[in-house]
Amino acid sequence: MRFDIAVFSLFVVCGAPLAQTSTQSIIKDRVQALAKEAFETRQTGDFKRAILLYRRAFEISPIPELLYNMAFIFETNLRDLSSARDLYGQCIKLPDIEESLKDKARQRLDVIRAKIIAEAQFRSEPSSLGYDEDVHRVKASIKHPAPVWIMTTGAVGFAAGLTVGAVALYNANRVGNITQLDDKKKTQSLAESQALAADIVLSASAAVALTGLIWFFVSDEESKATVSPTMGVGRMGLNWRTRF
Repeated sequence: MRFDIAVFSLFVVCGAPLAQTSTQSIIKDRVQALAKEAFETRQTGDFKRAILLYRRAFEISPIPELLYNMAFIFETNLRDLSSARDLYGQCIKLPDIEESLKDKARQRLDVIRAKIIAEAQFRSEPSSLGYDEDVHRVKASIKHPAPVWIMTTGAVGFAAGLTVGAVALYNANRVGNITQLDDKKKTQSLAESQALAADIVLSASAAVALTGLIWFFVSDEESKATVSPTMGVGRMGLNWRTRF
């Protein structure tokens, strides 16, 4: 009976460390497997899943390198500087982090802070010309009182009306010099149509210009005109948009 008790006691004393060692080995293998899968997943371009796998491994065993890898993906692949900064900061605070890794994390933090400051300065100091890097387009924004644009539109229309009227007058003068009856009727009809169009354009343009003139004296509102160069196959021009 004493022999059975002794054997049982020996099993308890020696079996506990053995079980603990086995559990640690299982945890280590699981963490290594997740880290390897995360690394391979990042190579395929699935960065969000790679972060998820690193996070699962870190939840099992809080190894600083796992946190650093997550931060690095956020910084370099996802361009999420805020998340990267937070993870680098957490990595530095881990108790068992090596000094070499801590120095690397601090260096990355310095780089991120410099990027954030540079972006903030760029947003707070816009130039008169806005450059859109995604589509390589230049937009020139010009602000003037809205009535000025209305009067300008009316003036342009008035000039067009005068041009059409001049053409109508020219064709009307040609009627007397044409001997063929059919040609004379066609020219006279054309001149009358052009004269009618000129009258309509001139009247409408004068109304627009007058509206702008009245608005000029009663309102201080502003409009914004945007001029954008446009290019395509065999063509080039300007896209002009005016907002009142």
